[in-house]
Amino acid sequence: MNYFFVGSLYPKNQIKEIRKNSKKSLDNAANNLQWSLVKGLELFSPTHIFTAPVIRSYPFGYKSLKINNSEFRHGNNSLGYLVGFLNISLLKLISKRINLQKLLNEKVSQGKKTIFVYSVHSPFLGAVYSLKKHHKDLTICLIVPDLPEYMSGSKNLIYRGLKKIDSFLINRYLKAIDCFVLLSDYMKEPLKVEERPYVVVEGILNNDVVRDLQDIEPNDAGEKKIILYTGTLAKRYGILNLLEAFSSIDKKEYELWICGSGNTADLIKLYAEKDTRINYFGLLPHEEVIKLQKKATVLVNPRTSEGEFTKYSFPSKIIEYLGSGTPTIMHRLPGIPEEYYGYCYVAEDENSYGLQKKILEVCENNNQTELKEFGRKAQNFVIENKNAKSQVEKIITMIENKLS
Repeated sequence: MNYFFVGSLYPKNQIKEIRKNSKKSLDNAANNLQWSLVKGLELFSPTHIFTAPVIRSYPFGYKSLKINNSEFRHGNNSLGYLVGFLNISLLKLISKRINLQKLLNEKVSQGKKTIFVYSVHSPFLGAVYSLKKHHKDLTICLIVPDLPEYMSGSKNLIYRGLKKIDSFLINRYLKAIDCFVLLSDYMKEPLKVEERPYVVVEGILNNDVVRDLQDIEPNDAGEKKIILYTGTLAKRYGILNLLEAFSSIDKKEYELWICGSGNTADLIKLYAEKDTRINYFGLLPHEEVIKLQKKATVLVNPRTSEGEFTKYSFPSKIIEYLGSGTPTIMHRLPGIPEEYYGYCYVAEDENSYGLQKKILEVCENNNQTELKEFGRKAQNFVIENKNAKSQVEKIITMIENKLS
């Protein structure tokens, strides 16, 4: 059986060009997860990719008005298709839908096929919804990394009105979905999964990252205690708690390293001006980020359980953090499976004091052998259990059970 993957990943032969034309950062976390999913699927069957990459709109976010159709090779020389579109707000959604549907109609022949759709995105869902009307033997599997209602906090009235229309269309298109891959068990209620099969796959360890980490020497900072955060610098992700926690540690050998971009970047720069122990690196290439993760004393995810959205999300950095082999500190979050808490240090108090207390507890542990062993066990846990083969195998088993 051939698999078809519909998503928004960046073709590897075009990502440099896309990055050059982008005026803002690319969606690297989603791109990495999608490529990991494709690599896992290819272990079981040839997989054809149809991608309409996440690109900001012309002219403020991207230099090109139009994205052209093109083909690319991937995996075992399989063909992928970049779906072209008119890169203007709103019009891009319509053109993505039309062009994707046309391409799928051309490439998907009659017979039993499985199409994996990444994300609750109306152009993708609308295209496969229409396709299924003419191809009754299709199995549509929706992979849900986020719920759209929790992806933006905009209060703009026009935006909110358009989101209502989008939500109406999505609810209609979801009726064509045969099975689901969810990042959190809580997602099944708002998606109205009901009796349809689903499986929880919270994330996948990027095998390329593991390979790169093997060539990086571990922490060589001497007496320094380096606390590192990498990722989106959004206020709702707890970054201010981390800044306050670190600022209250009166020890000159401690340093806070922060990488990423987001709505707290300017505030972080102000903290760094007042405290020379704080280093803000801005947005770095992913290969540089994982080098810093390996060299740090401890990695911190300061996100708290405040907010309904935490039930429906799994921070992608958690698997990457654990995969680095560097000890990780985080709070308990409803979207994170219980098995992860045996491989990280948990700050039970969800405030700056609780974070400060746990950072000191870990960093002041003079038993370096114990810390390294803890990090090694966490790394082995994700390498053995969260790799592309083992995670995608859960999805394939669900599909096969449905078709049998």
